[in-house]
Amino acid sequence: MEISKKELSTVNEIIYKNMDLWLKKLNKRIHLKLYALVYDNNDKLTKIVRVKKTVPASNGEPGVAQDIFPEVDLQTVFDELRILPADEGKLPATIEVLKCFLDKQCYKSLADYKQKSAEDKTEESEVKAQPESEDTRLLYANHFQYLGAKNTQVTLSYLLEIRNVDAVSRELFFSRPQFSFLRMSLDYFFGNYFSVNPKGEITLQDNKIQSRFDEDPLLFNRRMSRLFFGKMQEYILSNKSADVPEFNNDLKFDYSIHSLMEQMDEISSLPYENASPFGSILFLNSQAIDLPGLIRFSIQFKETGRILLDDAKRIRKLLELTNEDKDLYLIADHRHIYGLGEVNWNLQHSTLAVRLDFNGLSKLKLVLVHTEAELSKGGELIVENDKRYYRSDLAMVEQPLISLSSKNPRLGEEGYSSERFMKLLENTFWKGQSTAAHQSSIKALDLIVRKAREQKHGTMVVITNPDTAEQELTTLSKQSTPIEEKAIHPDHVKFLTAIDGAIYFDTQARCHALGVILDGNAKPDIGDPSRGARFNSAHRYLHKLKDNGDQKCVIAIISEDGMVNLIPENENEDLLLATAEEMIDLINVDEPDLNKLEAKGKLLLESSIVDSEWLFKVGRACWNAEMYDKAFEFANHAEDQANSEFISASNYNLIGICYYAKAHNQDDDQANMKYYEKVIEMCEKAVENSLHGENRYHIYKQNIGFSCYKLFQILKNNSDDYYAILEKAIYSLSEAIEERKRRSLENSKQLYFRRAYCLQEQAESEESEVTKEALYRKSIDDYNLSLELEPKDPDSLWNKFLIHEYLVELNDAVECLARVLVLKNEEIYMEQLVEIINKQPDLILVARAAYTAQTGSASLPSELDKLYEAYLGKLEAFDLEGVAAAKEVTSHPKPDPDGDEELDSN
Repeated sequence: MEISKKELSTVNEIIYKNMDLWLKKLNKRIHLKLYALVYDNNDKLTKIVRVKKTVPASNGEPGVAQDIFPEVDLQTVFDELRILPADEGKLPATIEVLKCFLDKQCYKSLADYKQKSAEDKTEESEVKAQPESEDTRLLYANHFQYLGAKNTQVTLSYLLEIRNVDAVSRELFFSRPQFSFLRMSLDYFFGNYFSVNPKGEITLQDNKIQSRFDEDPLLFNRRMSRLFFGKMQEYILSNKSADVPEFNNDLKFDYSIHSLMEQMDEISSLPYENASPFGSILFLNSQAIDLPGLIRFSIQFKETGRILLDDAKRIRKLLELTNEDKDLYLIADHRHIYGLGEVNWNLQHSTLAVRLDFNGLSKLKLVLVHTEAELSKGGELIVENDKRYYRSDLAMVEQPLISLSSKNPRLGEEGYSSERFMKLLENTFWKGQSTAAHQSSIKALDLIVRKAREQKHGTMVVITNPDTAEQELTTLSKQSTPIEEKAIHPDHVKFLTAIDGAIYFDTQARCHALGVILDGNAKPDIGDPSRGARFNSAHRYLHKLKDNGDQKCVIAIISEDGMVNLIPENENEDLLLATAEEMIDLINVDEPDLNKLEAKGKLLLESSIVDSEWLFKVGRACWNAEMYDKAFEFANHAEDQANSEFISASNYNLIGICYYAKAHNQDDDQANMKYYEKVIEMCEKAVENSLHGENRYHIYKQNIGFSCYKLFQILKNNSDDYYAILEKAIYSLSEAIEERKRRSLENSKQLYFRRAYCLQEQAESEESEVTKEALYRKSIDDYNLSLELEPKDPDSLWNKFLIHEYLVELNDAVECLARVLVLKNEEIYMEQLVEIINKQPDLILVARAAYTAQTGSASLPSELDKLYEAYLGKLEAFDLEGVAAAKEVTSHPKPDPDGDEELDSN
């Protein structure tokens, strides 16, 4: 018996909402989509349901949308996720294999497969294949045993796609899974978040699934934090290796007997002489601490005087001695503090090292620390006492595992964005119409806020226009320290914000006062009781100014750990992110709802604070769906939105190919010149921003070469100044060809053809006959390589004919022309061929051999047949043996590049 559609929908919604809530508590930018795979008692897949968040058009609370797949085939899920098995083998057949398949990343992005096949096709396909994905997602699978109505027993397997996960968390998730807080939490969510019956099955009662410990997502996250700290304490005790991946987080309640989190949280809650706790403890296995030379102790306690980790007050005092910049930490094992010292990281090897950073009251960050050989640096060979040593650099690798704020875990960074802050200022004070002077002030204020983040006790930066600042500081003179209005050196800001209260600036980046105690009227709808006094006073002050003639104000609220809240929040970032993700999902379906796409696209494009990266993602999705005008619109808006922020190589490339498509679809030469110049500019920026070992470098060079080739064709007809662009085309295409060879990638016909064409054009502009012939020879070589990949290419054959004719290599010229005639039976080719043969009649034999070899038939077009018969008639009178030889079609034909026609058709 199958589970009913309604029952399954209810279960899916409960699981999705609980999971989405606790993931959002970790990082509000995370976006979740999952697929419910229903298996019966015989492990047969019976149903597939897509479950995701949807954003109502009315901007109400997000709901959960569920779509049942019409075909019960796991391949449809993989197609939608755009992945394939890495070895092009079979899809995972069982639930357990599916989990292992995703854990160990036994798959590749479908884009990688499309890349290989599409690059070598026509021009349009070639360009379309160029964007590469920047995957910020995780794929994960796990399952519940479910007992439904009427004792229906099924296995509910869930395949999760978690987007917008930071790079460090993604790397830990796959390469060091035992140190991934996210993976442990996911495993525990499926293992013991919900209550189960004695057979281990979850059940639905009154449209609810009872949680095992009567906890909500917030409490679940806190429990996971405690277990994770306990796990790290256990790992330190056993000196667990960080190098061997372990994917299965067994539900070990032994972790709960450790109290590391409580001990560290107590320390983090203690001020010392009114100062919040800052400093670091480095945890190592006790045997590792005793290794000769690993730790250089500045202070080492006697063995009988080592400090227990639960001695919070003593440890809090000792934290004042640490200095992370100087690599000076409290050294501890799983139980004791040994002293104060620094680490000789060169001797760490496989020793586990975990550092705990104290970042203010109740603010903790756990960091995995290890070293890696710095391959990009040169080493040094040293010979001492007849022994040879190779010395190379070691890079310090610090991977944040988890951050805690008041025992609540946080994953990745959601902090300050210069882009968002600068846009907020511009739209608040100048309605997006800022001048160059305004932009200078905006940049200065951005730097001030970033410097204020370095102040360790938290502060606020208030910004109003000059008139409001002067008026307000008159009112607030008794609860502030007014100063002469002037610009402040950014390096002094962290010292000037050390006192209580806000620092007050105007929009010209001039400081008006220090230590400002903001006032405002309390109202029922203003503030957040879960936040501190600083946050709520800022909101009250902002609303006071708004009520007082709508005076404009922006406030940056900086917490002790450097996190920044910006107010006002004119737009809902969560809504914008969800809209972007929903738009991508809409684009990826076979028949997108264009009205919905237009409405959601308008919301994103009209937003002043939308993240440029979200726009690039939508643009890339549009491009992949062949919605080129939309891709152009989003990519260009993303570039504008990014402003001075870093744009990745792949995003510059996306902008470039959108311009290429724009030029490809119109006939206006003047406009197209600008478009191709833009492609070249963007792809050159992509090359500049490429990371070391960038695996799409050849694509960027190829796109530059293709665009130079196109631009040359326009300039050739409109200007004499085209030689430089022709040289750049040859250089870029050559770079792309050689890079592809280095990577063992097959080169495309278009690469060879376009370089051959450019060399041919360069030869025609040369005055030196020696140089001209050398360039023609290179061009012929490339046309031959192009024909090897596409033997029936009339353009390559025709251009090759022109070169052979110029070089008076008439046999080769006639052969090329005859092959062209087979492919394109046009009058111009026949006239050219007849003209050459009339001048040298014996070339009819070459033409006949090439033509019949290409067609596989002895018959010739009437024009050639007449020439052939005429030639035989003249020959017959003088040389009967010659006539017999001439009639042998296959006596000395050039080999046909296509091979046997029957084999070719298969």
